Amino acid sequence: MQGLPRPHPSPVLFSEAFVICAGSVLFRNDKAGRWQICVLHDRVDSVHVLPKGRKDCGESIDEAAVRETYEETGYPCKLLPCRMTTRAPLPHTNMLDEPRIVDGISEPFAITLRDLKEKGTKLIWWYLTIHCGNEFFSAPEYGRNISHNTTICQGS
Repeated sequence: MQGLPRPHPSPVLFSEAFVICAGSVLFRNDKAGRWQICVLHDRVDSVHVLPKGRKDCGESIDEAAVRETYEETGYPCKLLPCRMTTRAPLPHTNMLDEPRIVDGISEPFAITLRDLKEKGTKLIWWYLTIHCGNEFFSAPEYGRNISHNTTICQGS
């Protein structure tokens, strides 16, 4: 028996053809109460990036985002629950697959699919995190080839 053709192609990648990564936009309030984000500057490639890295075996994707953000910035953080649009159903419900606004969730807000050519595909899950320690984004450098830039987010 032959089924109907699928309206959209659905490629299947096996584990050797992809790497799962996670990262975050790291927020904090400065001493004046302004929101800031931590942006990293890669001095080798001369680009600005957000903290991210590969998920370890046995680790959840959101745990990887928090760990990698800490490892790459040196700042402790946690997931930042917020209001966001998502297609994920609420717990224990059977809902239509459609975008909805949900309050207080810590889901990925974006995903990057990076084509690594012969090395496969990199999937990067992006989360929102908030600084949860006493350290401030004032360290001039963390790591050999990375420096911090603090950007003030202007509220509306």
